[in-house]
Order: sequence, then C-alpha cells, then structure tokens
Amino acid sequence: MEFIKHLSTLSAYEPQLRLLIDMIPEFIVLKDGEGKWLVTNKLVLNSYNMGENYPYQGKTDMELAEVFPSHLEAFRFNVETDEMAWKETETIHIEKSFQTPDGITRTWEVFKTPIFNKAGNRSHLVIVSREITSRKKAEEALRISELHYRLIAENMRDMIITLDHNGTITYLSPSFEKLTGYAMKDFLNQNALAFFDYIHPEDQDFVKNTLS
Repeated sequence: MEFIKHLSTLSAYEPQLRLLIDMIPEFIVLKDGEGKWLVTNKLVLNSYNMGENYPYQGKTDMELAEVFPSHLEAFRFNVETDEMAWKETETIHIEKSFQTPDGITRTWEVFKTPIFNKAGNRSHLVIVSREITSRKKAEEALRISELHYRLIAENMRDMIITLDHNGTITYLSPSFEKLTGYAMKDFLNQNALAFFDYIHPEDQDFVKNTLS
C-alpha cells in the first residue's frame, strides 16, 4: 500500500511503475484531495470503456461521467463513497454492484484509503478494487441450495440429525420432537452419545460402531 501511495511523485520511474500497476489483476485508482484522477491501470480504463490512451489525469468522476454517461451510476457511487472514506479518516471496505454495458450485473469489493498531509488536509485517496461477481454468485447459489434442503428437512417425517467431526449434534429436524417427544434444545450441541439411553437395545451396537 505504501508503494501505491507514492505513485504520483515517482515520475522518474513512471515506465516501470506503469508496467507494474498494469500487471496487477485489481482495479487501482489514485486521486488527489480534490477527487481528480492521477493514476490508474488498464483494467480500470477498460472497465469504463475509456480506452487505454484516454487522458483521464486531472479529471473528477463527474467530469468523466459527462464523457462516459453509460457509467454515470458508477461514477456517482465513487463520489459518494470517496466522501465516506474522507470522513472516516481510515480505510473503508464496501461492495458495489452495477449493470455493465454488456448487460451483466457485476459486483466489486472496494477498499478506499484516505491520506492526509502533515497539516491534516486531504492529500490523496487510494482505491483498490477486485471483482467478486463469481464469488457472490456462488454464495447466492449455496444460500438457495441450503434453503431448499432445509425446507425438505423441515417438512419430512423422517428424523434427520447432523454431527460435526467430534460427534456433537449440530442439527435436528423438527420431526425429532414429534417422533421422540423430547425438546430439540436439550440435545443440540450435545454429544451424540446423549441419545444412547433412548436407542433400542438391538440398535445400540450399530450406533456405537457408527460413532466410534
């Protein structure tokens, strides 16, 4: 992070720095205290459809929005969250989702770090983002899958019990109370051997071997 903070002052090494930040697979933007873009990488330029040679330096988000109106919502979000970072005076972590021109809703994880000079005035704002669309889709698919299985488990007559690797009971289906007459709360988070006294003698050896 310290390396990125000083990108705007290391002009003597600009070619090397340009190559470096263009190789980073994350969105990087460095702005001054007034919100003007100073440095960014190709990934950002391409995502905003600016083109790699567009002269973005010295422009604010809203000035860029006038040139690239299809990204107006994203630029407005940038301005609002930039101000949040300045007010917090420390790194903030946010997520943003927008529909890109290709019609796909994409999600980014964003870290914004404000930098102040010795006088306490706004100096630079460092923004690092990574796209997490695939991760969010996977999380949503998992949530839906878990919901479906829970609906099945909670509406079936068979009793379902799940244990962790230590044999601790982590889940009991609602049918447990209907079939046994005991309260689930008395058995959840207990070792499965707590059931032993309630198991038919003919099945006790099978249960012991299964849990051992």
